[in-house]
Amino acid sequence: VGKVTKEMDSLPDSVHLWCQAPEEILFLEQHQTSADIWSVGCILAAFIKRRPFVHAQDEDNQIKGIIEVLGVSDQDDLSWVPAHSLDLVTGSLGPGQDEEVSVSERWRKIFGKAELHEDLAEVLESTLSFHPRQRKSAKHVWDLRFFEDMHYYDENCDASRPLDWNRFRAVPDRESLRQQLLCEASEADWPFQ
Repeated sequence: VGKVTKEMDSLPDSVHLWCQAPEEILFLEQHQTSADIWSVGCILAAFIKRRPFVHAQDEDNQIKGIIEVLGVSDQDDLSWVPAHSLDLVTGSLGPGQDEEVSVSERWRKIFGKAELHEDLAEVLESTLSFHPRQRKSAKHVWDLRFFEDMHYYDENCDASRPLDWNRFRAVPDRESLRQQLLCEASEADWPFQ
């Protein structure tokens, strides 16, 4: 963990900024799960583009870049923006989205030559909306067609017995952890057996 922490500390602040949701950049008071959904969308977009979705060096330019890429112009998209940030946002507005273009076509325009399947465009549309309330929930995103092959609806994730909290009172040694792991693994009903 220490090594990872040191590596994270050595990254420029802009790297962290590239996955921050607009509401986090504009200093909305409370963290919302929609900000996590935005970050997932940014990571997925970075995989497709092979570079950050929007990659500015400071908060103001990051917001301007997000607005430029997404084409935010609808007043509905701006209803959540804190008053102290409204000038920055409205000063960055462009022509907006072309309503006649399909979702997958709009994302193909954003990504240029990258191959973009319509199921993937649906995930991007669900995660990368400027308005936090227009982003879908994690469950909704997970249930999209793009992820169908990655999970089983009939999986039973319930534990076979309640967790024995008493075993956490003492600090276990390596051998007892190994034995516990082997015991639990042998009892598990693995879906791929």
